[in-house]
Amino acid sequence: MNVPHRETLAPERSPSKPRSRAKTSRPPVSEWMPDFAALQSQQVVTGIADQIEAAIATGALKPGEQLATMRQMSKRLGFHLNTINAAFKVAASRGLIASKSRAGSIVLPVARARALH
Repeated sequence: MNVPHRETLAPERSPSKPRSRAKTSRPPVSEWMPDFAALQSQQVVTGIADQIEAAIATGALKPGEQLATMRQMSKRLGFHLNTINAAFKVAASRGLIASKSRAGSIVLPVARARALH
């Protein structure tokens, strides 16, 4: 049985422009990170969410500001990615942040008012 080579099966492509993704304006990424020493004395998941809330209340995190990625926090703090993910979900359930897949987490505008109460 004579099978043609792969090169002969593929249709020829005409040179095309490389695809470009539409650029969306993203808010600046915050340098803020939870305090590792404070997390050791309490539940890690709620501790991170509490620290996000405290940072919003003090103004360290501002509405519209993008948090560091979960992966960055995981590496920097030394906790598993699932732990950071759970903490972000707790913060989101409190109405402090909004997380979008592959877009990061952003501090919500109403979060400051909630954090102060």
